[in-house]
Amino acid sequence: MVSKVISFFNQPFPSSVDLRSQVREGFLVGLIVFGILFLLRPFNLIVLPLNQAFMICLIFGILTTIVSLAYNSISIVVLGYEYDKPSWTFSKWLFHTLMLIIFISLANFLLMSLVYGYMPFTWMGLVAQTYATLIVGLFPLILFGTVTMLTKERHYSKLAAELNIEDLAEPTAREEVTLSTLANPITLSASNILYVEAMQNYATIYLKDGHSEMIRTTIKFLSEQLSQFGMIRTHRSYLVNPDAVSKVTGNAQGLKLSLRDSEAIVPVSRKYIEVVRDHLDG
Repeated sequence: MVSKVISFFNQPFPSSVDLRSQVREGFLVGLIVFGILFLLRPFNLIVLPLNQAFMICLIFGILTTIVSLAYNSISIVVLGYEYDKPSWTFSKWLFHTLMLIIFISLANFLLMSLVYGYMPFTWMGLVAQTYATLIVGLFPLILFGTVTMLTKERHYSKLAAELNIEDLAEPTAREEVTLSTLANPITLSASNILYVEAMQNYATIYLKDGHSEMIRTTIKFLSEQLSQFGMIRTHRSYLVNPDAVSKVTGNAQGLKLSLRDSEAIVPVSRKYIEVVRDHLDG
């Protein structure tokens, strides 16, 4: 039983690092906080005139949006969180979101205490406010995360099952390609490339013969050079040789590509699913 619970919390969780998704998520969190506060009107907001309560709740919602955007930006840029990688699990998302709730609770408490004076500022009051916020938000948070993860997993598993890759041809011979890099150019056989994984200004090219080459370049630049040889972009950090794909599966984060003669699993993020379907769906 314990192992099943641990396995559940270690499942990949669907999140995104692109700016549009982060902004949308920040505004959604702010809207939810505004809606809950305005409907319930706690902390003596119920005794205020409706228009005044509306403005205060709106300010809380805006503050929540700002805190959410700042927290997520710091997490990505400073802490290096990679929300769209397989290592981003349900437990990490849960911890990340609980920390966000704490910071939102802190910001709202400071606003109520120091700006509006609706409650005295004491450290015990701050702890009590944060504790109450976590207790109230914990169950809905787990429920929301579970539903999101299982829904996405069901969707992508179904999508993977619909893809027909049995008719894919065996890898065909391709000419050599010389890759321009930020250092010295290298020459490789295009047909020998399995996939490419990038991290910032470096990329590792994994080859069918078991070797790999790390070069100083960007995934965008490699994509431009290798697309003419059939390599396709599957993720902000990955390129893959479609000839090498042997199996397609799905989880909550999207599709996963198994490769011939390799234990590697290449992720397909939601942004690139249609590109992969066009190349793999027979």
